[in-house]
Amino acid sequence: MIIKTYSATHYLETLKSLIHRLSPVYSRKKDLEYEYNRISAGDIGEKFVMETLEQLQLPYDFYIFHNLSLMKI
Repeated sequence: MIIKTYSATHYLETLKSLIHRLSPVYSRKKDLEYEYNRISAGDIGEKFVMETLEQLQLPYDFYIFHNLSLMKI
């Protein structure tokens, strides 16, 4: 059962807008582009996994939470 569905992260959308507004000669633009590509690839992977899990017909209950981080206290 999907409890929290897939959705693009707001951070990724914000980062994309920032990159487009920056000057091509800005010293950290390459770093921001690298981070955008890294996060975007992770989102594509999560979306693929979510779509695959939606198609499974497992004999037991399971729960899916997209974009959720759990921290050990």
